[in-house]
Amino acid sequence: MVSVRELAEAQAYERRRRVRAFVAADPAPPRGDGPSPWRCLLAGAALTMVGVAGVAAAVALGLS
Repeated sequence: MVSVRELAEAQAYERRRRVRAFVAADPAPPRGDGPSPWRCLLAGAALTMVGVAGVAAAVALGLS
């Protein structure tokens, strides 16, 4: 069971957090939007070329 003191401390912490967020004028921390579609496309193309080069090298060396 949660004591009255713990509830009071939790409410005080939440109040301080909100005041800090409003004073900073940024209530949420900045979040990245993730990688751009072009970066994903280029990474996929690079991985495909590496895979094709690996298969070509294996065929050239007679490892298949």
